[in-house]
Amino acid sequence: HQEGQRDAERERMPFTVTPSSAPDALSYKAIFTHPYFRRMALLGSVHQGGFMAVQTLWAGPWMTQVLGLSIAQASRVLFAFNLCLMLSYLLLSWWAPRHVSYGSQRGWPALRVVGIGISLSILLQLTMLLLPYAWAWLLWLPFALLVTVSTLAQTHVSLSFPSAQAGRVNTAYNLSLFIGAFSVQWGLGLLIDVFVANGWDDSAAIRLAWCVYVLVQCFALFRFVTSKALVITPTGATTTQ
Repeated sequence: HQEGQRDAERERMPFTVTPSSAPDALSYKAIFTHPYFRRMALLGSVHQGGFMAVQTLWAGPWMTQVLGLSIAQASRVLFAFNLCLMLSYLLLSWWAPRHVSYGSQRGWPALRVVGIGISLSILLQLTMLLLPYAWAWLLWLPFALLVTVSTLAQTHVSLSFPSAQAGRVNTAYNLSLFIGAFSVQWGLGLLIDVFVANGWDDSAAIRLAWCVYVLVQCFALFRFVTSKALVITPTGATTTQ
């Protein structure tokens, strides 16, 4: 009965992607080359994947090298940050089903929530770049709250494809996230080394590298907002999201 309800819900989705043939429906190539998937994968790899890189590798150096905190202080701040992040995910899991709309459901359109959350996240990161002071660790707490909305994009992607494709779509999207995480981890380190080699101190080099990452985020957000990728509805009409 629950499976039937899920199938009926998918049929009501106005943004469901209709594959052209059964073989394509099972093909990773068809998924990766779909304009809608590319639009969402770029956003996810840069923002959600990039945040994974920041959380796991670069948050610590930011606290010690940029904000000047001791290792003990940075440890406590990172604990508070990750605690806030966990609570933010719990809050989102309660709020999104009640207030976020997928398809014809009532509520805030999911992609609008994603766009607003990511835009505010970028503005907050710019503020963090301009305020390299010890007390600025407090800015990381609202940052933890805002970055969680990027996960709604993954849900949108999963629901946009037929149920037979959901597994491969999620696998392809997760691969995009890990490619983004690795690229940001490696890219930030490379840029920091380049800036240090050209005479910048560690603090300035980290901030400059992060500036480049913010520019990449702005580009991904711009492509997401302006994308004209077509989405096929069950009636055969085309629209954009």
